[in-house]
Amino acid sequence: AKVHDKEYYGSVIKFSTSDIDASTETLDASGIGMYKASINGKLMVNNSEDLSKEVWFLFGNNNNLESLKSSGTRIQASLNADGSFSSNLTDLQYATSYFYIACAKVYDRVIYGEVKGFYTTTPYVATQEATNITMSSAYLNGTLYSEKIENQNVSGWFLIGKSNNLETLKSSGTKLSASVIYSHPNYTLYNTQSGLDYATTYYYVACAQI
Repeated sequence: AKVHDKEYYGSVIKFSTSDIDASTETLDASGIGMYKASINGKLMVNNSEDLSKEVWFLFGNNNNLESLKSSGTRIQASLNADGSFSSNLTDLQYATSYFYIACAKVYDRVIYGEVKGFYTTTPYVATQEATNITMSSAYLNGTLYSEKIENQNVSGWFLIGKSNNLETLKSSGTKLSASVIYSHPNYTLYNTQSGLDYATTYYYVACAQI
């Protein structure tokens, strides 16, 4: 202050502006299939100011942050009102490990969650009980558990014989073509086999190729 021609000074004191109070959480993947998955994250901001926000994922086959930062794929995401964000991944490889991390930028600060991973599922075939069994015929059944993709080439067959050993059936069993029908979410395999010997025990296994 200046009074008349004389200046007066108070003591020097300090204050600190608040820091950015935000965190990013990498959430578990959901909807995991053979070729797809959804990855999820959440951004939590406790500042009262309306700060600029951007969210994305780093995605790849490496399970550490630095590798994902240097060589992972960046996938932009949209932030929901509750702070959640997600991305639907497609065209993945089945039976494969993938890793991802939720990332955010609040004002000028980049915040990373933890690295999480998931494993895409693998197709498998189940041999089902035979039906419509008579003295000389039987209806063979199987199920291929897989996801349908357009133009996916699926074939099926049965191996049948008098041995209950898979390797023996593969080497010397009779191969019977199977009809394959897609019935969401799986494939049905079936074959009506005739000309069987009466009072005889047969063993069979359902097989498929994708």
